[in-house]
Amino acid sequence: MTAVSSVDLTNVELEIKEAIGSQRFDLWFSGNTNLVIDRDALEIGVPNRFFREWLESHFQDEIREAARRVVGSPLPIRFRIDPTLFQRSRKEQPVAPKAKRPAKALPAKRPGRPSRYALSRFVVGTPNRVAHAASSALIENPRESYSPLLIHGGIGLGKTHLLRAVEEALRGQHANLKVLALSCEEFTNQFVEAMRSNKLAVFRRKVRQLDVLIVDDVQFLVGKRGIQEEFLHTLNSLEARGGKVVLGCDVHPRRLGKIAEELRSRFVAGMVARLDPPNQEMRRQILREKAAQRLMDLREDVIGFLAENIRSNVCELEGALNYLEHYCETMEASLDLETARGALVEILRHQVPVLRVGDIRGKACDMFSLNPKLISQRSRSRAVSHPRMLLLYLARKYTQATYSEIGKAIGGLNHSSVIAAERKVTKMIAQDEEIVLGERTWKVRDAIETFERELGRA
Repeated sequence: MTAVSSVDLTNVELEIKEAIGSQRFDLWFSGNTNLVIDRDALEIGVPNRFFREWLESHFQDEIREAARRVVGSPLPIRFRIDPTLFQRSRKEQPVAPKAKRPAKALPAKRPGRPSRYALSRFVVGTPNRVAHAASSALIENPRESYSPLLIHGGIGLGKTHLLRAVEEALRGQHANLKVLALSCEEFTNQFVEAMRSNKLAVFRRKVRQLDVLIVDDVQFLVGKRGIQEEFLHTLNSLEARGGKVVLGCDVHPRRLGKIAEELRSRFVAGMVARLDPPNQEMRRQILREKAAQRLMDLREDVIGFLAENIRSNVCELEGALNYLEHYCETMEASLDLETARGALVEILRHQVPVLRVGDIRGKACDMFSLNPKLISQRSRSRAVSHPRMLLLYLARKYTQATYSEIGKAIGGLNHSSVIAAERKVTKMIAQDEEIVLGERTWKVRDAIETFERELGRA
């Protein structure tokens, strides 16, 4: 292979560093890769398969663009395992700063005043009762609880609150237990650092000799085979010793793509608890709790107005309350219903209505000129089955309904039919396939995007 000048290679590295940042460049590239360019491709030497998979999945676009900028034309990217780099990475000291560990000490609190993440401050209702009960049971009797306990739900629905509450309560009520709480990204960073510094044994002792391991955002594992394998071994080793695992995830494990089936099976082997958006009474109670914490005099008509108009999650409720409090202080206005309506007009304009299966079914019938009764029948005609397949896919994507609930709403389909439709559409999108809808042929991806625009979700 004929290499170009070292200046060009240095410029490629500088472009990559500029694109991904110095810290990530030092962690993944500096001392760990060897770049060579010829007329056909940019070849990147890496120390092992794990590095190759990580660079391919996380930085390939940035690498390709960096090479194009320097060379002046697009270049294919090839990765090559170079054993000499592996030997060097074992001998060298780590150059990246150590990943920050979550603080062990809890912030000082006034006597008798619960912390922000105390379980007592978690407002309980039908949408989150199972997750709350499972968390409470774990706190009360860690030795006998389900493991893993996996709590899943969208952003701002209380996953982090519950996980932090479990950690805090275990530390306070079971001081003899060894508890570690961290995000999945922190777990990954600490594993990578341990691997680079030849301290894997130390890392594994740390995470596998615990009584309770709490990991948030496990969807971070998607597409990362090396980390998935390490995480699976960690779960198996920890639970073989009688340890417990608590996990947080954005979606049900069955909906995670590009994840090892063995790991997926481990995730659902214990207790899976779902968090749904709060109902109106819960939203009212959340607003009362938040207002009391801030010593805000929030009238019931204002609470009702906010609860009726902000429905998506707790974070948006709290954000609206923050803005309203700041607005009243700045404008020296009284906190009444008229003020709330005026202050929050911009926030409310951007509120996205909550979708239900019936909403999506109605839109599908409008788009493809179908009789609503027909789409609920088990017809195998393409005119019906193709729109129904997209409807099932989008109902799963944009509503909080379970597979069984979606199937029941669309003509009494069983949950496996909904799962099959979701998987088929996902595969068709990935393979850029076409589908016949009405009187025309669509790219599946284009049909989905058009459908999403009609739903106000594009």
